[in-house]
Amino acid sequence: MIINYALEHNIVLKVNEKGEFGNYPLLSATYNNSVEMVKLLVNYAKKHHIILKVNEKGEFGNYPDYPLLLAACTDEIDIATYGNGYDMVKLLFNYAKDTNISITCNEIDRYGKCPLTYAAANDNIEMFKLIMDYASKNENNIILRINEKDEFGNYPIFYPIINHNKEILEILINYANKHNIKLELNEQNGDGDYSLLLATYVNGYDMVKLLFNYAKDNNISLNLNQTNVQGNYLLLYATRRNNVEMVKLIMDYANETNVILKLIEKKNKDGNCPLSFAYINYNNEMMEIYFLTMPMKKICIFKAK
Repeated sequence: MIINYALEHNIVLKVNEKGEFGNYPLLSATYNNSVEMVKLLVNYAKKHHIILKVNEKGEFGNYPDYPLLLAACTDEIDIATYGNGYDMVKLLFNYAKDTNISITCNEIDRYGKCPLTYAAANDNIEMFKLIMDYASKNENNIILRINEKDEFGNYPIFYPIINHNKEILEILINYANKHNIKLELNEQNGDGDYSLLLATYVNGYDMVKLLFNYAKDNNISLNLNQTNVQGNYLLLYATRRNNVEMVKLIMDYANETNVILKLIEKKNKDGNCPLSFAYINYNNEMMEIYFLTMPMKKICIFKAK
């Protein structure tokens, strides 16, 4: 109402003025998930030739945030307003283009997440593409920090894998290749999980294949036997998911790269190994694969859990 009244009566408002904790109208509008308010502020600023502070930080909950970050994480806050974040990000990017401003894309919040990470975590492919496209434009020339981990040790690549979103994963890999960035495939988070392990956990055969091909193309040596804090590892998850093709894929990759898979020695914290899950799932083909692979003296004693 105030902005509309000011527009009608040609009143110039101090739209960049900071209040308590350094907050200002555009920051509050994105924080409150108000697309209409962002539109009003942008239109008002354009009419009065005011340059909005699009990169200025304020404090919500005593932590510094900025408009793009708040707009990008909006879709995580309230599922009822899912999509508002995309509209606000698009408004901000268009405003920046019209006024020759470069918007900050890599700054992180209190959780160690940047706008791109939120887009991936929220499984929002349109916003993910929007941020990627903006950063890649010649006039912006922003190199996104796609290997930045958050406070839990999660990398941006983890999120499309967890969400089973192959398209976002492919976009991320293509971006890394284009900018000569090596994705962190072996790095673990606080739970000991890493990219390949998460891909086998969600039963993502295509994603495991994609990661194997990326590793080969970029001469990355993968640790196929690495466990998480629960003692789980690639073959164990693949067998637990009863995925014979995944098991074959892992074994074929191990043979190609001369990696010795520790099939029997490794049990998780529940005392299970790959053979035990093959037995639990009554998967004769998988059991045959393991029996042919293992020396008889090393066959594990398993628990049927």
